[in-house]
Amino acid sequence: MWTKRTFGLLYDNYTKPQVLPNGDFLVGGNLNNSAVLMRLNTAGQVVWQQTLVYAPGDIGYLSEVFPVAGAVGQFWAYFGSTIPPYPRRYLRLDANGPTGQVIATPGGIPVTARVVTGTEYLTVNGDEVRKLDASFNTLWTQTLTAGGRYTSLQHLVATPDGNFLAGGEAYRGSNTAVTLNKISPTGTMLADTVFSRLGSVYLKGLAIEPTTGDYVFAGYASNGPIGGADIYWTQWRRSLVTATRARQTPGLAWSAYPNPVADDQRLHLQAEQPLRGTLHLRDALGRSLATWPAAGQRTQTLALPALPAGIYLLTLDDATTPPRTLRLVVP
Repeated sequence: MWTKRTFGLLYDNYTKPQVLPNGDFLVGGNLNNSAVLMRLNTAGQVVWQQTLVYAPGDIGYLSEVFPVAGAVGQFWAYFGSTIPPYPRRYLRLDANGPTGQVIATPGGIPVTARVVTGTEYLTVNGDEVRKLDASFNTLWTQTLTAGGRYTSLQHLVATPDGNFLAGGEAYRGSNTAVTLNKISPTGTMLADTVFSRLGSVYLKGLAIEPTTGDYVFAGYASNGPIGGADIYWTQWRRSLVTATRARQTPGLAWSAYPNPVADDQRLHLQAEQPLRGTLHLRDALGRSLATWPAAGQRTQTLALPALPAGIYLLTLDDATTPPRTLRLVVP
């Protein structure tokens, strides 16, 4: 439809564009070694452009622009210093640029991919998954492996069943393999799948096919059948990688009825063992909608909030057992 090109005399790059409520695009990057923000309209014309400076004598660099959790039309710019020890900070943005709000991150929190989950953030970097609250305080961290091997994660997407898929590379001797790790909203690893071949395989893109929930990923491989570094792309059926929830052992099984949910929005729970811990209701993207304390009995009735038609996840989090999730249908 159109192409917009900007360039300077030095190294230039731009981050993933973000969409503003009116359809314009907010783009951040580095132009002529300076951090730059631009707003483009739908025709590709520059509405405004601003150069950011980290501090006097420090031009800084911009590595990411992403939505503010729970705030439509608001974004954060992940802004780093070019002077040791390279501290980082978050600048809050709206359709007109920086709003003046700054959150410092002493030492920085390295991020290669991020997903906004309601009022929180899930991030990956190296072999680590990290959950952050709205102020970027760490809630928990988990280390992921791929068949027992060290992983380097670069991609993170939400899955239709309320979980997340982290993708990257696993080291296999002197070569690398592609790894897909499915994790729950609490960081429990649900699946660990490794794709390997003669030579090395690298993962450069990861997405969810919207109608099937299948995993689509792409990258390149050394020692390819055509020669040199060959490009590949693959679609993998979700059901072959993992089930929609972790397997439940005898004594932990539970159910909810009626499902689909009735018009009175009341949901009855029944379990083989007393329900303990906290019940979390989330939408298909993992955003929190409601929580209840478990009753400590084998049966419990919940009064659900008014919900539009769709798929929802009800999870029982108990410190003594793995999280258990049921899928609810609201007709």
